[in-house]
Amino acid sequence: MKDEYLRIFKKFIIPTVILCVAVGIVVMVFYVNVNVRRQDTTKDDLIFVTQAYADRVQNELEIISAVSGAVCDFLSKEEVDDAEIKSIMNSICESTSAYEVLFHKGEGVARTSLGKEIDISGCHYYERIVAGEDVSYIVANDEISGQEAIVVIVPVAGKPGQSLLAYYSIENCG
Repeated sequence: MKDEYLRIFKKFIIPTVILCVAVGIVVMVFYVNVNVRRQDTTKDDLIFVTQAYADRVQNELEIISAVSGAVCDFLSKEEVDDAEIKSIMNSICESTSAYEVLFHKGEGVARTSLGKEIDISGCHYYERIVAGEDVSYIVANDEISGQEAIVVIVPVAGKPGQSLLAYYSIENCG
């Protein structure tokens, strides 16, 4: 009887255990491969989506910079009154994705696209405005409406202290 159990054990149970272990290993290898591929696919998808958002934001900021630069070139050569400046700033808001444009006249005084004068000397990015060396991009609270923005600062050539500030909402980045 003992020999009978041993024969059954050798003939059925050992091969069944070996088969179960082999199937388990195959399933585990398959699971690991699927996970690795899924992670690679997710990573590739994330890179693609992030690059698409970055390209879109970069394009929009380049448009804002180009339009603001053209306006600053005009302002550096022409004397314009406050009504014309207001009209120019409104056209920047309408033709770009900037939600607000300010004209910094100097000494901390700026005019909004609505024609309102405000003091921006207390803004934490005011030093960058005054430096006015080149086009600057700052991610900060706009300190006007309280929203986070990318502030594009374009100095007016030949007129120290004067610059255009265009505000692009961070919410547009997503």
